Amino acid sequence: MSATTTTKDESYLGVGKVWARLYGSTAAMRHVGNVSKLSIKQKLKTIDIKDYTKPGGGTRNKIERIDSVTVDMTWLEFMTENLVLACGGTSSNVPSATVATEPITFVKGGLIRLAHPITSVTEVKTGTTTYTEGTDYTVSAGGLFIPDSSTIVDATEGTVTYGHPTYDQVEAGTQMSTELEMFFEGLNEANSDTPMLVELWRVHMPPVDELALLTGSDNPAEMSFSSEALRDATKTAANASQFYRVRKVGAAV
Repeated sequence: MSATTTTKDESYLGVGKVWARLYGSTAAMRHVGNVSKLSIKQKLKTIDIKDYTKPGGGTRNKIERIDSVTVDMTWLEFMTENLVLACGGTSSNVPSATVATEPITFVKGGLIRLAHPITSVTEVKTGTTTYTEGTDYTVSAGGLFIPDSSTIVDATEGTVTYGHPTYDQVEAGTQMSTELEMFFEGLNEANSDTPMLVELWRVHMPPVDELALLTGSDNPAEMSFSSEALRDATKTAANASQFYRVRKVGAAV
């Protein structure tokens, strides 16, 4: 009687969503958007116990310990919460409003920055003289530009009345690291979209090394995080990992 061999294909091609919340929080998790890379790397520290009982030496025993568990991620969406993490900062929301007679100094040939992003300009003037948009000045999101042909006298003082939109303001470098609980809700496309669920209990998130706002290519900008999964001492159940847990659903036959 011949034996029957069953071959299982356990290939993995992952897609999925990355969710996060502050470590220790009980709030609902936030979807961080499109993520092109999520990689967990375990660095081991190996201790060799040498054999000194007889000539010739050799290794009598080996001990492996986890030295670190790193989590490398590439995020593709520049939502405010992601920018806060990338910049190591804090954020505040500024509601839309009208700014009346903000004082400015007119300088021809350069951009005059205003206190807020601009949606529309109502009035630009010096004293009782009101100037014309498109002739004496042009408007962009960042401020006013005074052309050399403008009737505005260079280096004079004036005012501008304008409206600004609701916007988020991120102050970089004000909170240099954050700890998150993270959850990867993955699917294995190579195995009928069966779930691959990964829970990272406590991820230390320093700011990114680079915030590439102009890339010189058509590729979207990225936020590349080099993070570390720290030990979570609250996970005390028998045989429970204090770093992360993988739940693999189903198996191909």
